[in-house]
Amino acid sequence: MEDVEKEHISNLLLLSFIQTCTHHSFHVKLEAMAQGLGLQTSVNENAMLLYGPSQPWVTRAAVVRLGAALARCRESVLSTVDLGPMNEVAEILVNPILSESDRIQCLDARLQRILVHGPEHHRNERVLLILTMHMAKMLAEYMPDLLPKIFQLFGKLTQKRFPCVETLIPNNEMH
Repeated sequence: MEDVEKEHISNLLLLSFIQTCTHHSFHVKLEAMAQGLGLQTSVNENAMLLYGPSQPWVTRAAVVRLGAALARCRESVLSTVDLGPMNEVAEILVNPILSESDRIQCLDARLQRILVHGPEHHRNERVLLILTMHMAKMLAEYMPDLLPKIFQLFGKLTQKRFPCVETLIPNNEMH
């Protein structure tokens, strides 16, 4: 799969997750940011996201439904882990000394540490994906002016979890 396609699917998944678990008033900011990224936010059942010339494709609706489903699962995950203070995470995001790849590495390391301190039955890629997207949601609410930057970084973190995303899309939604 091409990186551009992974990025598009990851961003759409993240957008769906955040829209599902935020108040409707926040959706206006999300819609504006999504349009800036070239994401179609309305779900068109017929719109396809291609994986590549020899790969199956998946519908936009399947990605949006997965994002919403993961958002609904977040409560059970969050009842057993603590993401810590958002101001510490925000410091990583705005630290001028860190490059984008350093920020991604720091955020990923923080998420891995959180996962390790959680219950053993929650130490898996699906939970890590949920924590990644929930942290993005928390930061977006904490620092809404940095929404594009948050989306850029956490979209890339979500891409790192792409093998998990592929396993979570039902086979009947892959063509």
